[in-house]
This record gives sequence, structure tokens and C-alpha cells, in this order.
Amino acid sequence: MTKAPLKGKASGGAAVTDTTLATYDARASRYAARYDEVVPARLQALLRARITPGDHVLELGCGTGRDARFLASIGAKVLATDGSAWMLREAEIREIRERTSEPERRPTYRQLALPPEWEEDRGRAAALAVLGVTEPFDAVVAVGVLQHLSWEALRPTAAFAAAVLKHNGILIASVPTKHPGAKTSDGRWYSDLPVEGYEEVFGAVSLRTAYVSEPELEGPKETPAEWRTVVFAKDSLVGRH
Repeated sequence: MTKAPLKGKASGGAAVTDTTLATYDARASRYAARYDEVVPARLQALLRARITPGDHVLELGCGTGRDARFLASIGAKVLATDGSAWMLREAEIREIRERTSEPERRPTYRQLALPPEWEEDRGRAAALAVLGVTEPFDAVVAVGVLQHLSWEALRPTAAFAAAVLKHNGILIASVPTKHPGAKTSDGRWYSDLPVEGYEEVFGAVSLRTAYVSEPELEGPKETPAEWRTVVFAKDSLVGRH
């Protein structure tokens, strides 16, 4: 398969990430207020169908913690991460404000920029050490974050996700494949990578496509975008729907 082109910068993943993170830090409260308007009913239905109570879930790019709190509410044990310290602060504010579950069922929050810095040749143990845990995860969830990564940054992020998953784990990624933000200059960088591009990257680390949603228009009312949700699975789970 030929690599799908990325719009905007096609290289320099670290610089792209740094610029995007700085924007989220500077405008965290503004973005958080916009995200509070969105209730992703279809995504929540998919998460409810795919995540079992008691599952250990890693969330990448948790933002305001909206999806982390939902996952915790259906019984998952959630480690929610984000590269932006100020977005994590917004998540913790909402966690304190809502307090709808027992302490042991609330998400744990940790700062983690993408792609993570880890010694890939050391495998799973090194990846888990970055997170401060020793047990692999049943699922990795990445909602609205992978589109901020260049092709070069996406590949090690995919490798990290594959490394921390159990042999029968799944990765759920929700991404805009057509985003008006790609045409703005607010400091956040976007790709318009199609689903086939994500399939290529994750397929290279033995995560195969198990499900792809139909396109749907979602997001804050100022910048609605066409979103797709993809479930990737270790080979043993491919074909299960």
C-alpha cells in the first residue's frame, strides 16, 4: 500500500506535537467548554459494547476526561493520559465536580505526550514502565488525538499502544478524516489521514481492523467534522463484531 499523504507538515512530528500541546495548554478552558457541549452517543454505545466491566483501559489524549469518566461509569479501570498539563487540570476539575462514582472506580490521570519516549527494543516492559504500571491493558482508547500526529509520530505511537495491550486486546480510535481545523491557524496541527492510512500504520504493528464505523458529522458546533471510529484488534480477535 502506498502511504497516504498528510496535509500540512509531513515530517517533524515532535515539533508538530509541541506546537499543538502549547495551544491546548494556552486555551484549555476554552476547548474544555466546547467539548462539554458534545455528547457522543454512538461512540459511547460502541464503548459500552466493546469494553467489559473490570477491563483495564488506557486512554491516550483524554483531554477533559469525558470518555475516561464514561468508561469508569461502565466499570472499566481507567488510566487516562494527555500531553497537556492544563487539559489534565480541566479533567481533574470535572472529576471533582461530578464525583458520581466511588473512589476506586474513578479514572487515574497521568501526563503523557505522544509519541511516548520509550525504548522500543525493550518491548512491553519498557512501555508499561513509562506509564508506571506492570500489567498490560485490555484496551487502548484514543478519541480525537491521533489526527494531531504526523506520519512519523503516529508510527511509534501505534507501536507503543500495541506493546501495552494484552495478546487479545483492542484499540479503539476515533478520528476526523475530514476536519475544518486543518484549514485554520489556531496553533493545532491536523492531518486528514484517511482510514486506510491508520490501517496501514496499525497493521504494521500487528493490530488488524475489526470494525470501521460509517462517517458521521460530530464535534463542537463551531467546527463539526466527519468522524470515523475504528476498532483494531490483535489477530486472535479479528472478525469478531
